[in-house]
Amino acid sequence: MFKKTALFGAVTASAMLLSACSGNGEYDKLMSSADKAMEEFKVEEAIKIYESVLDLDFSEIPYGSSRAFILDELLNNAYDLQTEFDYLTEISENALNTDKAIDFDKSSFGEVVEAYLIISNAKSSLENYATFPKYTEVVELNQKYEKAIKEKVLPRIFEEVDGLI
Repeated sequence: MFKKTALFGAVTASAMLLSACSGNGEYDKLMSSADKAMEEFKVEEAIKIYESVLDLDFSEIPYGSSRAFILDELLNNAYDLQTEFDYLTEISENALNTDKAIDFDKSSFGEVVEAYLIISNAKSSLENYATFPKYTEVVELNQKYEKAIKEKVLPRIFEEVDGLI
């Protein structure tokens, strides 16, 4: 996870560095927009902006060849980050949908544990992305499961076991 957080930090820092250097009006405007999109985790939008920056004539921009090289790296890193975000979105949605099938008063212990593991794994995957859109929902859902397992599911199982003894 550290690598992914470092990747995001490197992408953002490189974009800010590129923007800080004087370029031309259109370049500066586009890079500023890409910086803002990355800061807001709008990676797909940033990718589109980076791609449009690559269409500029870098021979007319100060340090154009160096900027083009760095921009290519930023774009590749943004693609990697988008892949990671797609995965995080998928596991978050899976965790949130898993909850819909569970009734703590009726579902079997195995069903509850299976759902809890899916939710807990999603929470673990999101821990380095606290501002990710679904983060809070998944954390709250994880807490809901921990409480319900202690207060509803385990007492029900103990009652069933006592009834068999």
